[in-house]
Amino acid sequence: MSGNTSDQSFPEPATDDFLTLYHQTEYIEQIKQTTTMEDNELKQLSATLDSVYFNKHTDLSARLSVGSWIQAVDLIHHGDVRNAFCLVRPPGHHALTNEACGFCIYNNVAIAANYAIEKLNYNRILIVDWDVHHGNTTQYAFYDNPKVLFISIHRYDNGEFWPNLRESNYDFIGTGRGRGFNVNIALNDKDIGDSDYLTIFHRIVLPLAYEFDPELVLVSAGYDSSFGCPVGQLNLSPSLYAHLTHKLMAFAEGKVIVGLEGGYYLDTLSESVGHTLSALLGDPMPSLDPMKPINPSVLETISNCISTLSFRWKFLHIYPLLNDNVLFPDISHLKLQSWSDVKVPNFEPTDEHHNVEDKLGIEKRFDYLKNTHPIAGNNKISGTCLVYDNRMQNHKNEEDPTYPENPERIKHTYALLKQLGLKRRCKCIEARYATRTELLRVHTEEYVNTIASTVNMEQTALNDFGASENSVYFNCHTYDNALLASGSLLAVIDEVCSGESLNGMALIRPPGHHALKDRCMGFCFFNNVAIGARHAQQVYGLERIAIIDWDVHHGNGTAEIFEDDPNILYISVHRFDHGRYFPNSDFSSSQFCGTGEGLGRTIHIAWNGRDVKDGDYIVAFINIIIPILYEFRPQLILVSAGFDAAHGDKLGRLGVSPKCFAHLTHLLMTVVHLNPSVYTLNHRKNSPIISTPTRQTRQRLQQEKSISYSGGLVLALEGGYQITALSQCVAHCVATLLGDNCPRLSSNLSISEKSCKSMQQTIEIHANYWNMLKGFDPVNRFYDQDSIRRPVIGRNTRQNPQNTTTTTISSSSSSSSSNTTIELNNESDLVHSKLNNLCLNDKQPITKCTSTPGDNNNNHLDDEFSQLFKTKLTLNADSSLNNTSDRLRSTSISKHPSERLYVHEQNSYETLNNSESTVAKTSGVVIDPSESHHQQQPSTSNGSGFTSEDIHDFFGLPSSHELTSQVFAVTPLSWCPHLISVHNNPNWKPDINSLCNSCNHSNENWVCLSCYSVYCGRYANSHMIEHFNITKHSIVLSYADLSTWCYQCESYVHNEILLNMKRAVYQAKFGEDMPGSS
Repeated sequence: MSGNTSDQSFPEPATDDFLTLYHQTEYIEQIKQTTTMEDNELKQLSATLDSVYFNKHTDLSARLSVGSWIQAVDLIHHGDVRNAFCLVRPPGHHALTNEACGFCIYNNVAIAANYAIEKLNYNRILIVDWDVHHGNTTQYAFYDNPKVLFISIHRYDNGEFWPNLRESNYDFIGTGRGRGFNVNIALNDKDIGDSDYLTIFHRIVLPLAYEFDPELVLVSAGYDSSFGCPVGQLNLSPSLYAHLTHKLMAFAEGKVIVGLEGGYYLDTLSESVGHTLSALLGDPMPSLDPMKPINPSVLETISNCISTLSFRWKFLHIYPLLNDNVLFPDISHLKLQSWSDVKVPNFEPTDEHHNVEDKLGIEKRFDYLKNTHPIAGNNKISGTCLVYDNRMQNHKNEEDPTYPENPERIKHTYALLKQLGLKRRCKCIEARYATRTELLRVHTEEYVNTIASTVNMEQTALNDFGASENSVYFNCHTYDNALLASGSLLAVIDEVCSGESLNGMALIRPPGHHALKDRCMGFCFFNNVAIGARHAQQVYGLERIAIIDWDVHHGNGTAEIFEDDPNILYISVHRFDHGRYFPNSDFSSSQFCGTGEGLGRTIHIAWNGRDVKDGDYIVAFINIIIPILYEFRPQLILVSAGFDAAHGDKLGRLGVSPKCFAHLTHLLMTVVHLNPSVYTLNHRKNSPIISTPTRQTRQRLQQEKSISYSGGLVLALEGGYQITALSQCVAHCVATLLGDNCPRLSSNLSISEKSCKSMQQTIEIHANYWNMLKGFDPVNRFYDQDSIRRPVIGRNTRQNPQNTTTTTISSSSSSSSSNTTIELNNESDLVHSKLNNLCLNDKQPITKCTSTPGDNNNNHLDDEFSQLFKTKLTLNADSSLNNTSDRLRSTSISKHPSERLYVHEQNSYETLNNSESTVAKTSGVVIDPSESHHQQQPSTSNGSGFTSEDIHDFFGLPSSHELTSQVFAVTPLSWCPHLISVHNNPNWKPDINSLCNSCNHSNENWVCLSCYSVYCGRYANSHMIEHFNITKHSIVLSYADLSTWCYQCESYVHNEILLNMKRAVYQAKFGEDMPGSS
């Protein structure tokens, strides 16, 4: 699809070359044979499988289904369309490599993803599976692959819902390099509706997607979670799918492919597909019913997912940490099975049809949903209106032309809109002046008179007047321009609320959000947005208006004006610095939440410090602002759009990119039209509020008809004082309003510890007022001891030769090469040796091969997918002091009996204890990690065997250098359990000159290897210790000497998982590769 039009394509059947991207050749041949089978043969084949049927057309249909996905990938990749919907069947997400299952023949989405990766060189693909059943075989396909983030939202019922698999639960998060990239959001209740799925998206799907930064988004779109489906039995409204789709369109520059999976109630299926298509076409979002409280079981599911995944994803750290390194809960009491346990599950049949009485109720409910929340798509309405008038440049500082708030701000911005062709695509409307009556809805009459009197004052007197106020200046045009700014915003609101435009941008100055009822301050004279909100209330009868203020300064004027108004929701995201940042008031803290009837309607997200960037704003929006807006259901959203939080702005001094504001705008567009259409006109003529001007009322009465209106979004310029950044920010916002794709944000988005604390404070306060903020309780961080590489655990099995598996280790050194055999005591030891050698970010490829299983009577292990089989483990070791490397080749545990994986890993170790490594070589015993978890005591003698020549050579000292009388050596731990907290980011570019985030200290700084925050060490101001005490991020790296320290073990640590970070710092520090890193 392109723009607001769609093109229908007819695919070619997928060839075997495409099918073999996931399926086995023998299986493909078996499906081919179904075209010539007799009916009784087809029935016999189906009887051996779970929920599958065949006829002579099955193979062609399945190939067309795959072909549709492949064609969609190609069209999007080459830029022919920006997104696609594959209306296909049979579905695919249950099809195994060698077996049909669950109505699925070929795994469409897995083949499409592999095609994009292997043929088109994509590196990051997001797959979201919202079918009510777990996409188990899509999980199998990418379980160890960090190039695919797979997120499945499915009904689980503690293993009682099909496909009843152990691996469908939340704690199956991937393995090896793919650990943390498999996400199972397992639902354990069927009383689940729109608010539950929105919460799942806001707290898990969107945070992970933003941090992952996909290049392509694929959606396994099953609609069996829709209301009325007898299979899923959940309660999602069809219109919800438009909202979910729109949220995913923020990623990958809009490259989204949605493909049909399940959905078995035809009415809601077709309606749900229609809503999804409408969203892909860029239509306005449909309305939703009011949000219900979140199901407690969903909150528990989310909490479990956060506990399991927060080691990998920084954006999940908005949840407070209760305890670190907590073992996974015991769920052995559940009757669960893995796919390897059975070929065809034997489940009790269920009645998947509605009885007559239920069907009548469902049809009545469906008619309500269809009529109340229809599929959007009113192409008669203009998209975006724009107001600008160059007369607003007349207000300027006559004494200082370089003053931050100057006419160049809007002049340069408007020029860029014209240059980019955005102005041409907007509906440009005429600016107008605000009337006195309109001003008096907000400001006192005495104050309005005072500002009006400046017109006749001399410039000297104006300078004195400005000096007596807080950060304002005047000239003879100030009053005129202030009226024009307020009136121009009202013109945009009129355009939107009358249904003439969907949204609008008011490019105006001077700004307004600091202006109080009776006082000017902070460059502001009349509070434009407050005047606009009152205008919408009175003239159009709107009862719920939201004001979002993302200017870096708190909009204290707007907050004070509406502090007791329950019909105005005011949300401000601003820099606070504990009251030391303008407007320098405790009123701007997160503690203030309104007064009287407006209690809970004022929401402050108050940043403390400068370390605030894109990630912090994104997390604040998707976890706090957007959920609250879904619950509040505004009829109009006004944005105090200041851009002084942008990178480079000397007033804000934060680091938000212009692209980020496009994403914030996109997120707001999802919640603009939550209400069903209403009729707006001046039906509050008898309101006690001051009436609208006569000319305005007559203009509306002349229409002689009511206007259908469902909501609108209006942006009004506030601050922003770096001209280039301001212009780009506005351009990105306008492009998004026009329906353009969101640009991709820079990779490696992060969130600071201080920002997390600020948001947690806001959530803690407002969870008392908003159901959509409930459930952010502190979480444990689950720990899986098998997820970090340790030295291979072994035993000298000469003492116990029974029941052993032989493992061959080939050791080579500069002097000799020999083979040493280590016998692991039993099958469990072999498994532990392999699991303990899995690395979180191993860069070596994983390739498929065929291996020969050993004894078929091996026991199943509950924590893995498949049967254990015996194999040989070959380890090539170079035991030299400077560079010791292990090359491990082993056969991994497979996901199901028919498929084996060959894992090839190449890893380098640094031997830090030469004597231990020598013992290991000669004795054939691999050292247990527990034997090396200590630090050697400092030696005061030469008993180590080193001569002075050895020491000079080892440390690279000239032979003439005088040595101290004592040499101390510390052997770091080779493994510790807290390595699980390390976030290994291969794209990290360290700035070794970074200052401490708390005190700007420049020496003895350390970087946290969980969140990459920089703080000073214990010999400076100990801010890294404070960071650890708050976050429990244990592992830190010294920028001074590249050592790594674990605060919980109170020891230095050196493990292979840390090498990438050490290499990066070495490269940044010395401009060359670290020795031994090649």
